[in-house]
Amino acid sequence: MKATCSHCGNHWQLTPEAIAIALEKSPSKGRSIGVECPRCRHLVKVARPPQAAAPAKPESEAPS
Repeated sequence: MKATCSHCGNHWQLTPEAIAIALEKSPSKGRSIGVECPRCRHLVKVARPPQAAAPAKPESEAPS
């Protein structure tokens, strides 16, 4: 996923590790997550990845 800083205009590629860290720090609700720009450290909102949007159901609650 690519991100662009609205403050300094820097473009960078978000790694899966960076997305995982941002998901841990952000609240479980909402459509976006916050990541820091590597150049100026400005907080940039990016869209929450689709696989992280829906919480996984435990196997015990799966229909039989």
